[in-house]
Amino acid sequence: MNICMVGFYQYPIPPIRGGSLAIVAYELSRAFVKKGHYVSVLSVKDPLLPDYEEKEEARIRYFRLYTTPVLHSNSLFEHALSCLNYSLYTLIKIVSISTVNIVQCYDPLILPFLKVSKILQNKLAIVGFGMGGLSQGWNALRRPNWRFLSLAERVVVPSQFLKRCVVANLTIPEERVVVIPNGVNIIRFNPKFQGDEVRGKYGLGNSPVILFVGRLHPQKGVDFLLKSIPLVQKRVTDVKLLVVGPLTGGPFEERLRRLISKLRLRNVIFTGTVDVFEELPKIYAACNVFSCPSAWGEAFGNVAIEAMASGKPVVATRSGGLPEIVEDGKVGYIVPRMREKELARALIEILEDEDLQKRMGRAARKRAEESFSWDTVATRYIKLYEEVINAN
Repeated sequence: MNICMVGFYQYPIPPIRGGSLAIVAYELSRAFVKKGHYVSVLSVKDPLLPDYEEKEEARIRYFRLYTTPVLHSNSLFEHALSCLNYSLYTLIKIVSISTVNIVQCYDPLILPFLKVSKILQNKLAIVGFGMGGLSQGWNALRRPNWRFLSLAERVVVPSQFLKRCVVANLTIPEERVVVIPNGVNIIRFNPKFQGDEVRGKYGLGNSPVILFVGRLHPQKGVDFLLKSIPLVQKRVTDVKLLVVGPLTGGPFEERLRRLISKLRLRNVIFTGTVDVFEELPKIYAACNVFSCPSAWGEAFGNVAIEAMASGKPVVATRSGGLPEIVEDGKVGYIVPRMREKELARALIEILEDEDLQKRMGRAARKRAEESFSWDTVATRYIKLYEEVINAN
């Protein structure tokens, strides 16, 4: 099978600039090749990457297309212009790749171009969709391109939670929305890693460590986690919190720093952005427990399965798709959203019981291997592709 993967308009592939959708497209492409398929990967240009390259004995071809670069802070008009520009370049490139059997894309705006082009009638489109913002409802001004999801043969979402959001907000028939979870690289994220180097770098010493990885955004619940730390420190006096994620200096980050000052918190370390491929697996190895305190609308929770693959217990909130990942009482705990006492209680229970840490860590690793390896996830995608092609 010849598969065309079209990345999101903001991120290059491989995901050297981050982006959860870019990571999914990259890892899926590599897994498809291992199963004997051919993949063309389309994404935006980046100064650190060539415009074209071949990998895996030419079974993967990377095409990086020009588009107007945008940041999250740019205006809605600038984002729309960049996305439209990218869609047109993508259409031209797909037309030139005559061998494509199926297109999987991560931006719905590309779909109308695929549909109106007679040349592409036999190139069936499937959308991989992971936008947790849909949990707030569909907004015609904020996300007009979401309406184009209905043009896809299938819409793939990573959780039952997000499927319910898509069906309810975008009125797409339930049978056309397929749940396939995101995966995790179980070789890169592995309990065999040691955390000594990271503990030395960030001055963690031998203290118990709670880890958070993600954007500093109200949705991610970092403020809720910070409010739980004084309660944890009453029982585990030397505990430290390691916060991993980009530091932008925005209003929410300033709010977090004021909160730290108000609560007189000690031993809270912000790392800023880290290397996803090299440093992040070692950071997971350095913690005792991972916290995913999302306040609302977590579409899936990639960081939770990275921690699980690293053999770490996870304490997550009952937010979005997280309860579908974290088996409560087995690989960690699920606690109510925005209730710091319950979060602190779960963290304390794990931190104070080394045997529980190990037992939950082993169960977490096993679940990651069995349910979230990219090989397992790719098999489900290939089955879906075959069903769609055979039905047409």
